[in-house]
Amino acid sequence: MMTYRELFKGKKMTDEVSDRISEIMEAHAGGNEDMKHEIAMALHDGHMCEFSAMHKIRKMVPVAYIGTDGQRMHGVSSMHEYLSALGITPESAHRHVMLAHEKAASKAREKGFSAPPIDANAWDAYWCMAMMLADYWYTICGNLEDAAMMAYEYLSDPDR
Repeated sequence: MMTYRELFKGKKMTDEVSDRISEIMEAHAGGNEDMKHEIAMALHDGHMCEFSAMHKIRKMVPVAYIGTDGQRMHGVSSMHEYLSALGITPESAHRHVMLAHEKAASKAREKGFSAPPIDANAWDAYWCMAMMLADYWYTICGNLEDAAMMAYEYLSDPDR
């Protein structure tokens, strides 16, 4: 019997493949969102997809919503709404994280070593930036560049 990984190994994430993964998740997990998340992570080789990223982001409970001006934001009631208010999308998060990698790689070269490589897709970056913004409000204080650097460091951690 073929495993899920064997079934999808090397396949581009087309709508057809994505639909097939959704069918598998529904068949094996039914309404259990946590089980669907685990299946999605396994099928995507440990990377996030829209379902898994949004599943984890929906569960985040930030200490406070801090805007890019460093002030507490009012009227925001979910992480998704917060990310949207900050202008963070999966694509922009990915750009931020890749720019952080370039900055880190430059700094590492100056110091005589290589920065760890990063293997992250847009949904990985989106989820990770959300996590940093939710958990490290004091350190980041609304600075998206700092959030992106911390996300890069987390996503490129060799022993993660």
